[in-house]
Amino acid sequence: MAFGKICAFLAVCSASGTFPTPERGLRGSHNSTEVMGNAVATSIFPSCTLESYRFDEAPQKMPIGSSSNMDALPGIDLTGLWWMRGNPMPEVLATFAGLKVLKTGSPFPLQFSTPMGSAFHWAYPDSIKGEAAARIFWGPVGLPLSESPDGSGIERMKWEMYSAEKGTIPIVGPFASLMDKWDFNFIDEDQWQRPTIFKPYFCQEYGGALGFTCEKPLTITYVLTRIVREDGSRTKYWSDFESKMVQDGTTDFISFKNDSPCMRSAANQWMTCSMRELYCNR
Repeated sequence: MAFGKICAFLAVCSASGTFPTPERGLRGSHNSTEVMGNAVATSIFPSCTLESYRFDEAPQKMPIGSSSNMDALPGIDLTGLWWMRGNPMPEVLATFAGLKVLKTGSPFPLQFSTPMGSAFHWAYPDSIKGEAAARIFWGPVGLPLSESPDGSGIERMKWEMYSAEKGTIPIVGPFASLMDKWDFNFIDEDQWQRPTIFKPYFCQEYGGALGFTCEKPLTITYVLTRIVREDGSRTKYWSDFESKMVQDGTTDFISFKNDSPCMRSAANQWMTCSMRELYCNR
């Protein structure tokens, strides 16, 4: 698959096959359209599907992971709100609220799943790339990156932990042909390393265009960093998060605001919000 085709598949690249600069104000001040000259740019999702909010409102909008809404993991604390610091993809925050243990050893290995596709569980920049990522990963076209074991249509991401300090996220769907592993490695109580290791052929074929030498397996890493604790207090990393968002101009986020597959369905995107609500609740 040519790099340009990968870009088209991810719907985050321009016609030239390069990643575009994020365009701010896709929804403006919580609006679904923005007038640009004589043209009107319409959001991929009307406001009945996604909600825009200020980055510093995230602790009030997103469910904070806690002992009351997560199964306990032996020696692992994933409560709070987490920043994907250094993530090259247009994804910013995540919460493990709703975590369910699937299988345990003695006590390892263990498997758990998280409802990352649920409302307000994942935050993206309010930009064209951010909305495209939301649409692809958890939206109406939803890549099969995870499972929906309860039949709700809202996908749950599966995690496998070999110990309290090392684990992986099994790769399923189309990314499995490009990537070897999504690892998950403990750094300290507020940080986990999240490397993505690509298959050798991907770097050999596309690495030059991306500026990589391919002398060793291509690995792109970000650090999952806790910025809000279970009790709502901020960790020492909140100030870094705040400074980075202001510096990058990423002061507005978007998240899905409902768990209805019908509301998110690509087939229903032509409907107004009121029409869609009537149709989906019939």
